[in-house]
Amino acid sequence: MMMKADGVVIELGEKRQKTEDVAYSRISDHASPGTIPARGHSCLVLVGKADLRCVCLENSTKEAASSYLSTRLMLASLLSHLVPFAKMRPLMMMLPIIATLTFLTVSLVASQHIVIDSMWSTTYNYSQIQEFSNPAIAFSPGPALTASVNVTASVSASSSNHDQIGISISDNQVHQTVDSFGGGITDSVAIALQDFKTKHPKDYDDLLHLLFSEDAEWLEKGGVGMNSVRVPLGASDFGQSPYTYDDTEDGSEDPDLELFEIKRAPKLWATLRDILKVNGGVKIFVAAWSAPGWMKENTDPDQPLFGGNLKAGMEKVYAKYLIKSISEIKTKEQIDVYAMSPGNEPQIPRLKYPTMKISADQAIQLGVLLRSGLDSAGFKSVRLLAWDFNWDNTDYPLTVLNADSTPWSGIAWHGYAGQPLAQKTITDAFPNLDTYFTEKTVVTQYFNEPYKNIKNAARDLLIGSIRYASKSVIFWNLVLRKDEDGFTSPHLPGVCENCNAAILLLPESTDGADATSADTSSGKKTADAGSQKKDSRRKRSMLRRAADETVTFKPDPLTAGTSGKDASQAVPASKIVDAQKTGSATTYSSPLFKRTSDLSVLSHLSTAVRPVGASKTYSKRIGVTSTDELTELGGRVLAQAFRQDGVKPGITRFSLILLNQNDHYETGVWEEATAVVAFRGLTANVTTVPGLYTLSWEAPTVMQPEEVPTPKDGDGSDTSGAGGAGSGNPVTASTSKPADVAAA
Repeated sequence: MMMKADGVVIELGEKRQKTEDVAYSRISDHASPGTIPARGHSCLVLVGKADLRCVCLENSTKEAASSYLSTRLMLASLLSHLVPFAKMRPLMMMLPIIATLTFLTVSLVASQHIVIDSMWSTTYNYSQIQEFSNPAIAFSPGPALTASVNVTASVSASSSNHDQIGISISDNQVHQTVDSFGGGITDSVAIALQDFKTKHPKDYDDLLHLLFSEDAEWLEKGGVGMNSVRVPLGASDFGQSPYTYDDTEDGSEDPDLELFEIKRAPKLWATLRDILKVNGGVKIFVAAWSAPGWMKENTDPDQPLFGGNLKAGMEKVYAKYLIKSISEIKTKEQIDVYAMSPGNEPQIPRLKYPTMKISADQAIQLGVLLRSGLDSAGFKSVRLLAWDFNWDNTDYPLTVLNADSTPWSGIAWHGYAGQPLAQKTITDAFPNLDTYFTEKTVVTQYFNEPYKNIKNAARDLLIGSIRYASKSVIFWNLVLRKDEDGFTSPHLPGVCENCNAAILLLPESTDGADATSADTSSGKKTADAGSQKKDSRRKRSMLRRAADETVTFKPDPLTAGTSGKDASQAVPASKIVDAQKTGSATTYSSPLFKRTSDLSVLSHLSTAVRPVGASKTYSKRIGVTSTDELTELGGRVLAQAFRQDGVKPGITRFSLILLNQNDHYETGVWEEATAVVAFRGLTANVTTVPGLYTLSWEAPTVMQPEEVPTPKDGDGSDTSGAGGAGSGNPVTASTSKPADVAAA
């Protein structure tokens, strides 16, 4: 009997292992093109009682496959002898299985040549920025490091002896798919980009491709391949005038929405259409910062969109307003919405921009009204996200979801207060709901840019938020203007004047474009804050931003570019280091804009999770621990790990994000550290200076069992910082049949 398995011809034998009714093939050694026959595809076929399954080990010897088969049959025999002990305590019955599975894993990897062949580096001083290298670091047999090894404090950073941190990867602990990353497209972003398009159409098109194109050509140039944006429904703090889609001049009510008009932000919709031309798969998350003023009470006396709360009894009208927004975005702008939150930051106090409180009881009502209304209007695919606010409050989302979780597809989080661990509270209670991280911005002052911003964002988002089930990392503004003094615009008066963005358009990029040309037809037009006179009285206004982001530290004159300047000032445009890909002649560069730490962080995530090779899916998070993380997200080296199956027949691609924060509390001492990476009974040493790194390697695919409900991920499956709750359907090692047969 002949058959094909992953393109390899298999000749089946007749011998059977009766204990599990398994027939197996003779071990074949059909070499792939360009490979040595002794290391081709060693394949075996397992025929179970119900179906036929195949395991192919690429880049493996016949001896290794034979050892695999022998161990596999031994395990089958062992399982058959365990039947009489079925009434034993589960743990006692598991011990021989665990021992055999361990032996199986070791025997499989012993002959594998697994090498870290890709490394993306962003060092603390930007000597390397998204710089690619092939470190050719081979894994070799050896035990995992179970405790960090410290050198004396007197040893210099140039010494060959470095602190050693154990990083252990558990690739059988498979959690959520991480498939969304990008930034906000606010009115400010749209105004800046459309002005840029008017003056520099070719550069504008290049910039959108650099940000959103998934083509290999642009990725090679340093592109990110973003696939998600977040869009306010109406005005936010970043725009030039406050407005909604149904404002009335005298504040009178319009319950039938007769004055509703989606085209009050033409530059916003034009920008989104341009983005979708580059990448039609971009996901659009939306949220309203405020309902129209006539739906609210307790607002600012001069501007009803500022502050206040949704009036009791207006829930149905507000739900109708949001559903009509989704409908007209589709019918009039030809744009599909992926997910919607009923309100951005629904417990935020009154500030100098559109905000609105929504009580938990109102959110419960809105969930039911919106889900029913969206479904009836033909928008069943639009995901409804709860909360959309900070980590410091879990009571509100728990109240909403405990009342009725069925309308909701997931929960969204912001990172301005609290800690990522809060996400676990919700995922533990509602493991079937997806988790998204949807907003975070940082500032360009206090010498935060770039290193401290990279470190904080990578720690809290790439490590923390993703550990606790997030499928996304979405920053706030994607693009802003940067003036000569280092302040960013446009924005409403009295809000953040130096918030960062992934891309900063330099003063010459708009060639004197009219900064006061608003994008809306409603509300009083306000001057671009970036055009106002700057003086020593300018202060940062970020009332909702985390306080710990304003802590100063000793700057490095070589990297900060602001030596001698007051710490309260932003970094001038001329001093910003462009975070473009280094070490490559193909890198795209432009004198019109600069890339920031936001882009660096997103680039690392993209490198770790985007589809590569023959794979069509984004990577899944897998288990990883650090011996140095004795406190939540503390320690010198933190890690996040991913796996992506199907990059080649029988081959999985593994990616490991390493955050080296061995900077002696930002005192100007930058010390190398060695991560001892443990993977399938092998170890590899990776030594880095402080910074952010993404490593990748390939290894034979070890099939996972059928996906089954499991205990919460934090209950021992991923002990790094108390573990993380997967938002998808996590899988664990099956106790009823070996992993290689369970899901071939």
